[in-house]
Amino acid sequence: MILGKLKIYMGHALVTEIKGLMSRDWHLSINHIRRESNRCADRLAALGRIQDLALAEYEEPPVELLDLIREEASSLL
Repeated sequence: MILGKLKIYMGHALVTEIKGLMSRDWHLSINHIRRESNRCADRLAALGRIQDLALAEYEEPPVELLDLIREEASSLL
């Protein structure tokens, strides 16, 4: 969304933090992985968007991931 000359978009704070980390004096490599190649991460991100928690820690995979985990495990056999 653009308001006047001010650009407002979701993830602005994250992008700002990433730029800060990238500017440090170290070797950094960023690789893009398509969501189709990492469906578990995509599903977790979708869960995060609908939760009101700042942080969620799981001792076991959430039930919403079990089908994807089974699919991936069976494809490795």
